Amino acid sequence: MRPGVAVAAAAVFLAACGDSTPASLVFVEISPAQPKIGDIVTVKFAAVDSRGLPAEGVPVTFRLQQERPDVSLNPVEASTTKGGGEVTTQVVASSRVTSVVVVAQA
Repeated sequence: MRPGVAVAAAAVFLAACGDSTPASLVFVEISPAQPKIGDIVTVKFAAVDSRGLPAEGVPVTFRLQQERPDVSLNPVEASTTKGGGEVTTQVVASSRVTSVVVVAQA
């Protein structure tokens, strides 16, 4: 059995109040899909407006649901991309980790 790492993602949903505030921030994917111990995992979210269209240029902050001294996120702040409304961060573990939850908030 290959040792693996589980990464879960959570997004904070917001009500649309203007052009720069997304109606929702949703989890898209992690890469690699089945990370092994030692892998750097990229976590992707997408922001959409009240019409369901990509919301670009939205500032997003990332944090771990439960802080761990052996796990870091890079970057901890980013803006959604033009056209796709996507934003990513990477989970970097300096020791064996079984699972973490990444929270994105706009």
